[in-house]
Amino acid sequence: YYVQIEQTGRSQAVIFDAGLNLEIGDEIGIFDSNALLSNQECSNEYGELLVARGTWSGEQLETVAISSIDFCNLQDGYQLPGFVEGNPIVLRVWDASEGVEYDVIFDITTGSYNFEETSFVIVSNIEVAVYGCTDNSACNYDGSANTDDGSCEYSSNPDYDCDGNCLNDPDSDGICADQDECPYDAENDIDGDNICGDVDECPY
Repeated sequence: YYVQIEQTGRSQAVIFDAGLNLEIGDEIGIFDSNALLSNQECSNEYGELLVARGTWSGEQLETVAISSIDFCNLQDGYQLPGFVEGNPIVLRVWDASEGVEYDVIFDITTGSYNFEETSFVIVSNIEVAVYGCTDNSACNYDGSANTDDGSCEYSSNPDYDCDGNCLNDPDSDGICADQDECPYDAENDIDGDNICGDVDECPY
């Protein structure tokens, strides 16, 4: 990783504990996904930006993330690129031995998961992000995923589970409750769907 912006005089310390599960030589990049990119001109340009980096040596690592400056409300004002206070801190790791970049999730023992000027944050744990559905009630739940990617899928019929099994089977006959399983009566059709849908809608 190579930080391509200059120091602005505003920053935040990001400290990594000595016990991280990284190999010596791995690089850590600190990003803001919606950082201020404008340089000098008040163009209000935003996007992803590397605001700090460090190389893991097996010991505590101290880095300094560069904060943006926005003086465009002043006469002859200007902007300088850097992180925007309040935006989420994003970490990535470059695995030196494999030559691969990883998205990671991380734990913090001190400070905030968002950027804050003139403060510091201590990162106590880093894990490779494994994307998938993390909701164990979903049809495509992925027990190995630690980062939800919004891919969760659910049964389109609330009376059936993901495998098509009946969830509302008062007779234990493998058939979901409907008007064939009890004397159909319009007074018991609370939903107006022509189905005597559950034990609350008609007696069994």
